[in-house]
Amino acid sequence: MRGLARDVHRALGREPLVPLAILTLVAAAIRVLFLDMPMRLDEATTFNEFVLQPWRATLGKYWATNNHPLHSVFAKLVVDMLGREPWVVRIPAFVSGVLVVPATFLVVARMFSRRAAWFAAIAVTILPVFILFSANARGYSLVVLFMLLQWLALRDALIHGRRASWVLVALLGALGVYTHLTMAYAYAGNAAWALLWSARQRDGARRRVVALVASGVASVAIAVVLYLPFVYISGIRALVANENVSATSFASFTRAFPILLSRIGASWGMGLPPWMAAACGIVAAIALLDGARARTAERALPMVSTLVVLALLLATLRVPPPRAVLYLLPGILGAVGGLIDRIASRLPRAQAVGVWAFAAVPLLTIGVSHVTRQPVRMRQETGWMPEARPIFDRLQESIQPGDAIASTFLPRDILRYYYLRAGKGRAPLVPEVCPKPPHRLYLIVSSVESPVDVLTYAWLPRALAASARLLDQRGSYSIWVADVPEGVACPTRIGRWPRDQ
Repeated sequence: MRGLARDVHRALGREPLVPLAILTLVAAAIRVLFLDMPMRLDEATTFNEFVLQPWRATLGKYWATNNHPLHSVFAKLVVDMLGREPWVVRIPAFVSGVLVVPATFLVVARMFSRRAAWFAAIAVTILPVFILFSANARGYSLVVLFMLLQWLALRDALIHGRRASWVLVALLGALGVYTHLTMAYAYAGNAAWALLWSARQRDGARRRVVALVASGVASVAIAVVLYLPFVYISGIRALVANENVSATSFASFTRAFPILLSRIGASWGMGLPPWMAAACGIVAAIALLDGARARTAERALPMVSTLVVLALLLATLRVPPPRAVLYLLPGILGAVGGLIDRIASRLPRAQAVGVWAFAAVPLLTIGVSHVTRQPVRMRQETGWMPEARPIFDRLQESIQPGDAIASTFLPRDILRYYYLRAGKGRAPLVPEVCPKPPHRLYLIVSSVESPVDVLTYAWLPRALAASARLLDQRGSYSIWVADVPEGVACPTRIGRWPRDQ
């Protein structure tokens, strides 16, 4: 361990620490501006179901991969100390998202070059997708950080053979999987790259492969131990048979996969015009191929990781959300920076400067879009409802004891968060208020819904829509209120299922 620490100190001593620290502070300053965003659906669910609940729920309640356990632990600790404000809940994602910037620099500097590392780190600093998940109380930025740190430890382990480095590889992998199961994709990509690196060495390949397998087994064992409380409390099916890990049919996969690719492009290209995002995607594909052809194995990591995740998705017939593969983006940005650097290094100085200036155009475009279009605040991903807080405030002016609220899926957990944040306890939502029927019913209706749609979702009689009257309008949502006559049964479930009324 001392040898590893000494080499890390020497490596950092060779890095431009002051400029990198300044860039990291800039990344933190940018992300701070978004910590006050209204809560989104996924992070509100995290808070309601796992963070604010007793430790038994935080460490043992698992459904639909909505609990990112390690992130939930960190969030619970800071909420218990600092309160329930959105910026407090987002601190773990914020810290890990900021640390992704220097981690990206260190990784790309070893894969390609210093200039490529600066390009990638600056891109990570300003890309809306990284800012979004640094200001979203979920575990995705943690997974990206663990993937980058694991690769650094893995590279050191392969080169120097230190036991401490192999231990770090196992620990970082286990903690990443404990954050989110999609870390298994990242771990598999790192392991495949390690096998490629070992195969290119003249000696010691067998010893390295044995160490890699041993660290993998240790990592799996640690992750299994960490997940045992979930198995005991929620059951093994909650982990292996929920809707987000179950395989689809091959026909469904082939239909959904192109949609996934387009959603990844839209997510990673936030803030860019479509034509520019498409051009960047083409350049990224060329950069991946160029890196795979390089003589040094380090440059093959982005391509190897991409191929591994594609193979795993095909093998499991899984179509995850775009954020599940966000860990690929720092390496891809590094490959793009490496391609630009290789082209520029062959040109005279003036032309090389022109190449880098041209490469900076998408980054400048994104910077302008932060001011003009605000892609982070307006992104619909993970359940965006900026009207939730105004709706909550308006309801507090009108709702009385014995009244209830009905809504479709999106507003429910977000409104529950604002009730819990205000210390008002459980939100009076249907069907939570049942079996006692409400006196009046407040319907939260989006611009693409009608009061009848909300009543249908809430398993309430559609006839109540006839007496519903508009109370207020908040953005794209309206608040309706209806008197509930005696004899109306209070439902015990919700959901859009056909039924007779």
